[in-house]
Amino acid sequence: MEASELIDETVRTISNRAFSRAYLRVDDLEGTWEGVRTALDLMNLQASRKGGVLSLPYNSVPRKSWLQALRALDLLVKKGKRRGTPEQFAQGDAAYAVLQRLCTCEGVRDSVTTPTRSSDTSSSYPVRMIMDERDFNGILHGFATMGRMDMAEQVVTLQDQTEHAPPLSAVTFSILVKGYGRQKDVESVGDVWAYMREKGMEADTILYNSLIDAYVNCGDVERAYHTFLDITQPNEELREEGLFERALPNVRTYNTMLKGFVRAGEDERALKLTGDMVKKNIWDDVTTNTLVSVLVAASNFELAESILVDSTSTVPHVEGHNLQVGQRRRTRHPNVEAYTDLLNGYGRAGMCDKALATLKTMRERGVNPNEHTYSCMIGALARAQKISQARKMLDFMEFNDEIKPSAITYNAFLTGMLEKPAEEYYRGDGYAAAANLAFNGRVDVAIDVVKEMMRSRIKPNSITVATMVDALGRCNPPRLNQAKALANKFDELGYVPNNSVRVSTAMIRACGLSKDLDGVCETFEHITKPDAVAFNTYLDSCCRCGEVKMALNAQKSNSAKSQSKENFISPDVATYTVLISTLLKIGNVAASGHTRKLYREMKQLWGIQPDKGLVDIILVAMVSGGNSLGLSDKDVKFTYEVLRDARKLDLSPEHFEKREKAVKAVIVGRMSEVWKEDTISYGMNEDPLERHNWNQINSRFRLWGGSGKNILDDVKNLGQSATSDADDFLESKNWNSMNSGFRLF
Repeated sequence: MEASELIDETVRTISNRAFSRAYLRVDDLEGTWEGVRTALDLMNLQASRKGGVLSLPYNSVPRKSWLQALRALDLLVKKGKRRGTPEQFAQGDAAYAVLQRLCTCEGVRDSVTTPTRSSDTSSSYPVRMIMDERDFNGILHGFATMGRMDMAEQVVTLQDQTEHAPPLSAVTFSILVKGYGRQKDVESVGDVWAYMREKGMEADTILYNSLIDAYVNCGDVERAYHTFLDITQPNEELREEGLFERALPNVRTYNTMLKGFVRAGEDERALKLTGDMVKKNIWDDVTTNTLVSVLVAASNFELAESILVDSTSTVPHVEGHNLQVGQRRRTRHPNVEAYTDLLNGYGRAGMCDKALATLKTMRERGVNPNEHTYSCMIGALARAQKISQARKMLDFMEFNDEIKPSAITYNAFLTGMLEKPAEEYYRGDGYAAAANLAFNGRVDVAIDVVKEMMRSRIKPNSITVATMVDALGRCNPPRLNQAKALANKFDELGYVPNNSVRVSTAMIRACGLSKDLDGVCETFEHITKPDAVAFNTYLDSCCRCGEVKMALNAQKSNSAKSQSKENFISPDVATYTVLISTLLKIGNVAASGHTRKLYREMKQLWGIQPDKGLVDIILVAMVSGGNSLGLSDKDVKFTYEVLRDARKLDLSPEHFEKREKAVKAVIVGRMSEVWKEDTISYGMNEDPLERHNWNQINSRFRLWGGSGKNILDDVKNLGQSATSDADDFLESKNWNSMNSGFRLF
């Protein structure tokens, strides 16, 4: 008994220390987790049974200790800077196991009860049964944040089935719909809402806001708007159900819907909603920031400025000039985001003078710029090739506003300097050679900037290294050896491993531009866990090196792995665009067959829908008449299949008709030859279109209308617009310029 008491006291001492707030505040998360895990192992050992006989007289742990463990684990999950790590998963699993113990009371005793006989069992001790809803919600929120919705559902089930647990509430379902929203699982979001309605559960304002936000995150703006109308304009049937007794919209309801319109690019609906908010006097700083973001995205800078004039908040102790500079800087103004968006919009539009004027206006109105603001300003100056002014801005932010530049600021400087194609600055005879020379010079300046960065004791990150590797690869001729040496040097210094996904992706692209197939393959093989961007870059580089078959085999192997549930890379539309565009350039019968197979695999196996860029690449190739493409029955049917998919895209009627006419013109021209053969072979009474089953492909296509001249113009324009659209697509997918795809902030 004395030994048992000693063990019990030791375990409680260790657990109290490991789960204490002071211990959990330590920045060393890995060391903290080791301590928490050790304490949990001891507690589980004490509460264990062996052969049906209790292993210790003190065979249970006080409930208070289990609760401390649960809350410590919850805090560790929240402190994790990276989501979905193995450590975070282990912490979540441990938290769920502790929650199960608290629900079943197995190995749990009341904190104030002391056993008097070694034969006592934990079930004999009076344990306080009532559990706190916050403990369930904390673990539920952790799993939802990690994206482990299967475990989140288990937590909800455990709460629902535990007799002494609190009933499920609107908070529970609010966390659930947010989790499903982050996963973009729109059907599960709807299922949760339907379940609540079926059970007649009360929905409060927070739940409605969460539901709108979830639909917005899923990209379903219409469902979000219908939910928004349910709470802002409830119909009589819903009023009778009593669901709106507590559910009244607030400013967050409107701001969330406004965010949805902004993300969907529906500027008119966003402006209309803000007009309603003004009429109802529903407005806050989030509204200001969101509305300015909408106006900047629409390049309506003048109206954005007027909104900031009318809606800039007055913050105490900011406007006064009697404070120290450092004190003003530490006060974060609620509208700094809006001013930064406006400044960045001007910078992206090449209006550096306006961007600088916005920075000056901010300071005059007491809106202190932050690092993000200065990074946008420095990036804008660098894009305009005003390098000396960008350097001065670096000094200004540090010495005047006491904001020390970080890797983020320098990355904005580097990417801005290297972002624009050098050809834009030169025209006329010999401009290509001059442009190449100029870009090489800019890369040399960028290398000097990196050296300055290191002299200032600012540690480069993966974006820094990848940006430089990519720029060296884009030189003409590519400076591949220098790129490899740079990546290896930063690896040796312990800054960034050269096998990180981002750096490796840039290196694969550089090797591809240099036609270094061995370098492409070796770099890709060294990536521990490649993502879709790395895989797409690998496929593109193989094709650049002339190894189209290798690229096709890589995608074929990846698809096979998905069927056998092995480790595979989830492709995206860019994956298939790379392969299909390469095959269409080959343009023979075999390439055409591979193209059709890949296109259908993309839709049927992976559920990936084509976008405007891929559709235009296929249509242009099929109607251009190059090689043997578009001549067979299968090619014609495939062309119409792609055209049908184009109808589902966000194209204006004018743009769709242009594609439809171009396809029609080519088919009509080719059919004139087929008609002669079919008239001889099958007789005048049988329609060759019907025989080839082309009439049934899409009855809306009027194959015999229009003037020849306009149709030929449409074909020509389609080729031109599609080339531009394809370039825009490749740029958006990070293919034309690897640099443009890096997210700085």
